[in-house]
Amino acid sequence: MCFKKGYTPWNKGKTIKPGSGLRKICPQCNIEFKARKYSVYCSRACRNKANPIEYTDERREKHRIACKGINSGEHNPAYGKCGEDSWTYGTKRSEEVRQMQSELKKGLYLGEDNPNWRGGKPVRGYPVEFSKELKTMIRKRYNFICQICGKRGFSVHHVDYDKSNSSEDNFIVLCRSCHTKTNYNRDYWEELLKEKMGVSV
Repeated sequence: MCFKKGYTPWNKGKTIKPGSGLRKICPQCNIEFKARKYSVYCSRACRNKANPIEYTDERREKHRIACKGINSGEHNPAYGKCGEDSWTYGTKRSEEVRQMQSELKKGLYLGEDNPNWRGGKPVRGYPVEFSKELKTMIRKRYNFICQICGKRGFSVHHVDYDKSNSSEDNFIVLCRSCHTKTNYNRDYWEELLKEKMGVSV
């Protein structure tokens, strides 16, 4: 017989040790398992299949209103976390999942829907002062180390996001991954990077 050892009931936090609990037959998948006396199904999946919930538009809207703002900004457990502190660090999605996510996001961030939208103004080029020599000097100042995650970094970032400001005190070194992150939630990153540089905000 097939047993599901170490099964954790969905409404309890303690795991049943192998060899303990009552032997039961799951009415959904017909697999024998061990659990506490009040457990009916062997897993959440079987419970949900046996008791499907009809998600109507009204129910979805009710959930959306109830959850609105709960995980936004500083309330989000992933707020400001990057590198090894991020809960997604080291995870790899399959090619099928990546393709599905790509299809779902197509067209969502075009024009005014893009968080980096600046009223349709063309992207300005960098001034002459932002030269190769200046970038090399900034990289050496920070020993080619990303000032956010501590990895090897080569990207020279404008802390105040003003491309025309080529002051040496307006630059910091980041890795490519962290440099991409700073394009979003700019107020947060500007404040954080100025603190790392010891600049009063």
